[in-house]
Amino acid sequence: MSEGNITHWEISQLAKTRLFPDEQAVLRSALRALFQSRPEIRRQMVIRLLPKTAFSLEQSSQAICSVTGKSNFQSRSAA
Repeated sequence: MSEGNITHWEISQLAKTRLFPDEQAVLRSALRALFQSRPEIRRQMVIRLLPKTAFSLEQSSQAICSVTGKSNFQSRSAA
């Protein structure tokens, strides 16, 4: 069995044994744990995605603030 199949099997079993409501809940929990233990990964993901998306400058600033934990972003419309 390949590593991908084993991983899928483990995710499936966690849902089948009702330790999680469904496979998506398993993945959300795993990603949450990953981002908590290695927050730089989330920052790098957002930084690498920003040039490839059609975000406005305001949306980009909000995305960066959300991953850096900074909440001092203030939009012009809120000012």
